[in-house]
Amino acid sequence: MRFLAASDIHIGRIPSLPAAHPDASGRGAWEAVVRCAVDRGVDALLLLGDVVQAETAYFEGYGPLRKGLATLAEKGIPVFAVAGNHDPSVFQRIAGEAQGLTLLGAGGVWESVPFKGLTLCGWSFPDKHVARSPLEDFQAPAGVPWLGLLHCDLDGPPGSRYAPVASAELERTGGDWLLGHIHQAGPRRYPRARYCGSPFALDAGEEGRHGAWLLDIEPGGLPDWEWVQLSPWTFTTLDVDLDGTDTLDAAKERIAAALLAAAA
Repeated sequence: MRFLAASDIHIGRIPSLPAAHPDASGRGAWEAVVRCAVDRGVDALLLLGDVVQAETAYFEGYGPLRKGLATLAEKGIPVFAVAGNHDPSVFQRIAGEAQGLTLLGAGGVWESVPFKGLTLCGWSFPDKHVARSPLEDFQAPAGVPWLGLLHCDLDGPPGSRYAPVASAELERTGGDWLLGHIHQAGPRRYPRARYCGSPFALDAGEEGRHGAWLLDIEPGGLPDWEWVQLSPWTFTTLDVDLDGTDTLDAAKERIAAALLAAAA
């Protein structure tokens, strides 16, 4: 069984990039996610929240979302999603009318659905601010393999209002988790929980890789994780040693050589 998992697409967000690009938007990121799901022939697409930037971006997100969901439905690819802090009401409204989309845990109540021998467990933001851990109410399904979907602030600062969760809480569940909210992808302290990150880097501060997770899960086995790069660009901080350069031209040559080496 194969899943593609993505989060924090932020359709409707105005990107902050140093140069214009036709795909430099949340809409471009969403279209890339849909293409990847179709090209990889996944059994389902999993969305981990903040698909739409905000309530004020409802109409910016409505058309692209409906078009992408229609494409996935035509290919027989269902979509399971949870809402994040940016799109609790927007996503719930779209989910109510879109074909092939199942929103899990609407209203901040845990919900589980079976899918091809696996149980998907999800919780959605009921409002843009949630100051307590959603895992306080979570009960892992008994006797069946399951996968958790959650938009949360994992090991965040004290007083977080974005569903604060501690790694120890996730570990106590004993399961595998896909997470949204943090735009940098990868595992944290609990290695069986992974942030999807944002598919495209829409800000120079969003360094590192950006894309989606491809999961292959055999019944009763652990997921096989594969990273899929989707962003057409990567931001990184590059330190260049300018010791020994005493002219501007010499400094430029040193910097250009470092840039070429880093790009290679």
